[in-house]
Amino acid sequence: MLIIKLQAESNGAHRNQTTSHNITPPDGWAVVTPNIENTAIQYLPFINIDSISNGVITVVSQGAIPEIPVSVSPQTPEERIAELEQKDIDNKLALAELYEMILNGGTV
Repeated sequence: MLIIKLQAESNGAHRNQTTSHNITPPDGWAVVTPNIENTAIQYLPFINIDSISNGVITVVSQGAIPEIPVSVSPQTPEERIAELEQKDIDNKLALAELYEMILNGGTV
């Protein structure tokens, strides 16, 4: 049994759950009719719910899959290493400040 949350997430994906038992879906969710379950699974999580009848999803189609943004200017390996080294320095400084605060009786 497949159930799908009717309201899509901010990225267009629908939460979904399969179970081997028949259950009553929670509010805001609906059961997918068994004859389209395999098709629906192929479209998840970016699925369009095209028709619902009596709380059962009867027609679905492929939803829009968001594009992954591509960096406008990819970093060279040297630039990436420099960025990671700076993050490492920043993290070490933050830890040193935390230790100093704790040693001086501060709390986190």
